[in-house]
Amino acid sequence: MSKVEFEEIYYRFDKKIEPWMIFSMKLGSFLNKYSRANKSTFNIYLSLPNSLTFSYFLLHGIFDAHMEQTINRSMVAKRFQQLENGAIVYYLDGTKWKRCSVQGVLKDYTEISPWHLLIANNAGVTEYVPYYKWETHIIIKNRKLDRILNARVVNNIEKISGPLTEIYSSQKINKREMLNIPSAYIIGNRTEFDKYSNYFWLKYRDVEFYHEDILKDGSTQIFRNIQWIKKDDEDTHYLSDNNWLLMIGAAKAVARMEEFKGIGKIILDDQFENVDTSEMLRDTIEQDIILNKKSIITTEIVEQLQDTQIEIPKGVSFLAWK
Repeated sequence: MSKVEFEEIYYRFDKKIEPWMIFSMKLGSFLNKYSRANKSTFNIYLSLPNSLTFSYFLLHGIFDAHMEQTINRSMVAKRFQQLENGAIVYYLDGTKWKRCSVQGVLKDYTEISPWHLLIANNAGVTEYVPYYKWETHIIIKNRKLDRILNARVVNNIEKISGPLTEIYSSQKINKREMLNIPSAYIIGNRTEFDKYSNYFWLKYRDVEFYHEDILKDGSTQIFRNIQWIKKDDEDTHYLSDNNWLLMIGAAKAVARMEEFKGIGKIILDDQFENVDTSEMLRDTIEQDIILNKKSIITTEIVEQLQDTQIEIPKGVSFLAWK
């Protein structure tokens, strides 16, 4: 399965999912599809009754649309060609996973494989890993060093299982795990996010799950579909014009908006958060629009949402600009 029918999700003892939950998931799906179709993003500010709970459903919607995307050979090749010398990958050598450094990517090295990944394995040994083994034997770490590390065995590699692979296919999850490209990046209160990620009991067809079963940041398993952005993070951020950055809460948005000027930002402002901070955030957005001569595209986005039968529930207001 590669797509969830949001209206078929139930929560809290077989209660049908509420309109605001459906909206947040469909909005996430819309944003993902928009960026892939247009090769660009925009900024959107949403004023909400509860920004944290909204974020869970929104991120699931973004990921769900990502899972609809077919991962073909050219996409895989492009991802691996982006790896530079010193990039870190996990490599399954026999029955053991190893942390290894990338030494290059070769095309048409042999007739049996169109591509080979060169990694430093064991003392002075370069391993040539053919393309057909990448899905099962390679996981990209999103980290790069200036030197080639000696390979070492890692014992905490756990392949994804459970509700995520029951709702979606294991094969598609494995491909996503190999590429290790997050569906969205996040700035917010990570401790609070994790604390309430098992608050909503959900059921989709015969699968019971919580948001913590769907939204994975790579902290307990290698698979990652969301990535937290911290200051001085050692992980590489592949943020580009096609990526979405979710900012949860006015305080976080005000503090770090200027760091990500060219990135599409989804800003969630809690209506019950500090009033002064929310006002400061709106002032910051207004300055960005005026000083940088941005265009307000709220009407255009509303029309596109209506065209795809996405209803905006009461209590939600937003502003879009680019």
